[in-house]
Amino acid sequence: MPLAARPLPPAPKKPAKPAVEKRAPGKPAAAKATDAKPVLPKLAPPLASSPLLVALRVEEQRAVRQALAGEPTLLTNSPRARDAAIFAAAASVARQPVLVVSPLAAELVEHAALLPGLDVAAFGTFVSPDTAAASKRRLARGGPLLVVVEPAQLLDPALHEVVAKAPLALLGIAAAHACSEHAHELSPAYFSLKDALAAFGAPVLATCTATSARVVDQAAEAIGAKSSAVLAAAPPELSQSAQVVRSAERKSALLAGILAYGAPGVVLTATAQEADAVFAELSSRKVPCVRAHAGMAPAERTASLRRFTDAHEQLVLVTQSPHANATGLAGCPEVSYCLGSVAPRPDLNFVVHYQAPLSPEQLFEDLAWLAAGKSSLVLADSSDAALVQALLAQQRIKPAAVEAMAQVLAQLADDRSAPADTLALRAGTSRRSAERVLGAFADRNLVVRDGAQICRRTTPEQLVADARLLSSRFAALRAADAGRAELVARYVTSRHGTAPAAAPEDSSLPRYVRA
Repeated sequence: MPLAARPLPPAPKKPAKPAVEKRAPGKPAAAKATDAKPVLPKLAPPLASSPLLVALRVEEQRAVRQALAGEPTLLTNSPRARDAAIFAAAASVARQPVLVVSPLAAELVEHAALLPGLDVAAFGTFVSPDTAAASKRRLARGGPLLVVVEPAQLLDPALHEVVAKAPLALLGIAAAHACSEHAHELSPAYFSLKDALAAFGAPVLATCTATSARVVDQAAEAIGAKSSAVLAAAPPELSQSAQVVRSAERKSALLAGILAYGAPGVVLTATAQEADAVFAELSSRKVPCVRAHAGMAPAERTASLRRFTDAHEQLVLVTQSPHANATGLAGCPEVSYCLGSVAPRPDLNFVVHYQAPLSPEQLFEDLAWLAAGKSSLVLADSSDAALVQALLAQQRIKPAAVEAMAQVLAQLADDRSAPADTLALRAGTSRRSAERVLGAFADRNLVVRDGAQICRRTTPEQLVADARLLSSRFAALRAADAGRAELVARYVTSRHGTAPAAAPEDSSLPRYVRA
């Protein structure tokens, strides 16, 4: 799958200049001798700058340099597809390892591995024990290296011990907005982000999707970033429009948009059933198209995606957004069933939302698939707000299920495990609900999964206490869903007509999608 940005070819090597000690502006020279902070890594001289760093956008370069200089930095309005390029660039100029925590760790490793001249190591459930052991040995040697881990590793004492022996040049936090219950997504491991960072003793660079100012403030506070260290990436300028249409008119409006924009493009629907209906309608109108959603057989879905990504055919893909994460777990595997953060092909002409998206964050990530000058369209009617609320209510993790599963796990004897299906039965929840709750517990480092077997990782008392915290956070997340649905509905309504009205100043919508 192509990357959002390709690095430039390696720059010719030039003789290195003698190292010159530079003093931070406004800081007396004597402060170096008394500063209690760990010695921070220095960037390579400007003439030896890495091609990966040069290939970054201006705001991204500034964020990397600022963080490596020791200033906790938060880069907002940054699509997930850019994480691999940003943190790989930091690793290419740092003299010690750069460790990145990401809810989409497996995807980040896949993208970073495609970049030239970069060593990549990984820890987490997505790598084999042999790979994890090799990564641990490589990290212990130090030197330039990109290490990618899942959020649960933030709380792992074993990783803390390795890092203590091999100090980091930088600690990266991807999807930092997932630390706040006011965001659309939530990562349980990020609840203790501020405390967890202290165990690594390294400068911090966090990335954050476009979200509300309230969430940005919480993410900045969690990493210890000052307001002056919160940078906003500049998104590409898109040709955007929205229509408020009746349900009976939606398919006609979609067809008109596709004919105006021209393939290739993507149509995003709220449900798999709608994807099937739209695919059937477009096929009957002789529009070359394919579909891909979780309800299809894996082989059929893979074949459809392979056909769409083949640049030789100009097709329309009808699917569901991988960014419409309604479970509350950032990067939950079940929503990344076929697509990822990077656009399915680089030459997309349009992205159409057949219904209103589930959140402003999803809207931002979906449109990040498009290059500058391309087109986006949102089709919506008065029923979409209710549809969004219904989907979120159905798919969110239920607080009662969290507490019920905690009670069942607390009854397990120490060092004993039980199958996930058995735990679901004892907790009185469905298998699907139990898997989500167990995923949240694993993210919080409360349980260990060995295949289908689940083992408690902490004391019964600690597990129950943490489960109560999880329960309250997920309850807050669910309580805000109605507001999110209304917010997106207001955005679509405001853009209807020939002279769209500006979004309210207190809106949580990303700036670049406002009228």
